[in-house]
Amino acid sequence: MVSRSARRVFVAVAVLLAANTLALPSVPADPVVDDFGDGTVTDPSSIVLGLDGAMWFTATQNRVGAVTPDGAISSFGTGPSTYPKAITIGPDGNRWFVSDFHAGIGRATPEGAVTWFPNAEVSGLQAITTGPDGNLWFTAENRIGRIDPDDGSMEVYSSNTAPVGSAGQIVPGPGGALWFHGLDHVGRITTAGDISRYAVPLALQGGSSLVPVGDVLWFTTSSNQIARLDPETGVVTGVNVYPVTRPHSIDLGPDGALWFTGVLDGLVGRYDPRSGDLRTFETGANLPRPAALDFDDDERLWFTDASTDRFGRLDLGLGTTPEVSLVASESAVQPGHTIHVTVTLSNPSSIPLDDVVVDLPGLQCGAWPTTLPPGGVEEVPCTHVATNVDLGSFGATLTVDSSATSPTEAAMAPVQVSIPAHGFADIGTAGRRGRALSWAAYFGIAEPLRPAGDTFGPGAPLLRKDLVLALWHFLDEPPAAGPSRFTDVPPGARYRDAATWASSAGLVPGSGTRFGPRDLVPRGQLLGWVWRMAGRAAPAEGRRYTDVAGAGARSDASAWTSTRGLFDDVAPGPRLQPDRDSKRLDLVLLLRRLAATRAAWSSAPDADALFF
Repeated sequence: MVSRSARRVFVAVAVLLAANTLALPSVPADPVVDDFGDGTVTDPSSIVLGLDGAMWFTATQNRVGAVTPDGAISSFGTGPSTYPKAITIGPDGNRWFVSDFHAGIGRATPEGAVTWFPNAEVSGLQAITTGPDGNLWFTAENRIGRIDPDDGSMEVYSSNTAPVGSAGQIVPGPGGALWFHGLDHVGRITTAGDISRYAVPLALQGGSSLVPVGDVLWFTTSSNQIARLDPETGVVTGVNVYPVTRPHSIDLGPDGALWFTGVLDGLVGRYDPRSGDLRTFETGANLPRPAALDFDDDERLWFTDASTDRFGRLDLGLGTTPEVSLVASESAVQPGHTIHVTVTLSNPSSIPLDDVVVDLPGLQCGAWPTTLPPGGVEEVPCTHVATNVDLGSFGATLTVDSSATSPTEAAMAPVQVSIPAHGFADIGTAGRRGRALSWAAYFGIAEPLRPAGDTFGPGAPLLRKDLVLALWHFLDEPPAAGPSRFTDVPPGARYRDAATWASSAGLVPGSGTRFGPRDLVPRGQLLGWVWRMAGRAAPAEGRRYTDVAGAGARSDASAWTSTRGLFDDVAPGPRLQPDRDSKRLDLVLLLRRLAATRAAWSSAPDADALFF
């Protein structure tokens, strides 16, 4: 039998039950680079994710096309000498693009029907995006313009700068405005056409791409740096991203980090502004000059190559959450025994997982890692002392989150928590009576009630000396607050300490010196003593016994018992018969329900007082 001090029965918070151990599909820690090209497209210059899940691109050979997720390429013409450059998906679902040789804006339907909207006021168009007002906004030489996607009408604003040249990307950003990249500045234009500029230091000029991140903007430069502009202060700071020597395009990845291409270096870079972590990934000999980039629906990075007429796809496992497993060493235990669980966390992606947060209620665990490097594996030991609350299937569900992933759950295979059969010859082990007696025998509660031999005597009358001894054991034999007042309890009696404790704790009302150890215990008295032991908790809502009326402790104890269902195995109602003598098994059935009903206690009892 498990020692009483190892049997904490009541204070436990149940954890979620689950059916299987979960391990997510593995992705190699090294990135997978695929390249696609079929010879039908030359010089792809811009790429963007379409609503259909394909990556749409422009090619300076007068074509617009798409690459499907599996790499199939298709394209259609945009007209002679149109040389489309930047492309975006408009609010109408069409593809909108500009040309630096053609004074107009192009629109292509998903079916390939192309319409041009010319404007003599603009030339050298560079970039286009959808604005917060539902219009398309574009940059051109000394001009910022917008076009209504419904009717093609345009309005053009002077940018009051030197020619935009190749540094002309425009994006929606902080403050509901449009932000664009000039040669020596970052510009801002409101949807009403008001333009302002932020000067960029010489060492950080010459870039061609920018992206908003919260309330700030990040942009590329012509050196081995990317730069950050805080519009609130106007301060521009650079971050060295060597070995990338000329970052070309920049975007915010689904992992919250900045991703950029190294057009002169055959590299894709990743910089996490939250942690300062910088990493680079080689694009391979077939893709030596990565240029424009965007992410697809599967969080893979696609890019054009400036020298090979091919497209690259970099699978870094960004959509992969940490692999998690929970494995218990035991498949079955008894209450009071410890369940040992090993939690394994691994990062199969090519990027570090920072700000890792793990939640595993119900288990005591070692220190959780806060960072998982690419390919990293961490094992954390956990334990749980099984309680009577856990009888049946005990399971645990873990939730893990990080700055680069969404929360994911993993569950361990349940451990069976069971109590051995009681072993008494005069009552079966099945049914609520048998299970309750097995519980009481296992936790030592039945011991003071049993007579000699292998019988329990479930129908035998309950005596006061047996009741007080059982309750004292139930609370791990707490000490008394003073000397005994009872003159009919011999000094060497087995139940003397229990009777003294019951008196000092207020379980035995009155101030007389007689305890009556062999007196029978009526049901009303039984409920009163147990109610006082539980802290005189208030009753819940629900049915009450009809034969206990009036006010006072007897009525309060009866209401507490009936509304919590604690005596339903003995007196399911509507009558309690409070003067009827209690049986030994009545106490067992009552305490079994009380031990599993936390709400029946007036406050959470001291955990040290609940070892059985």
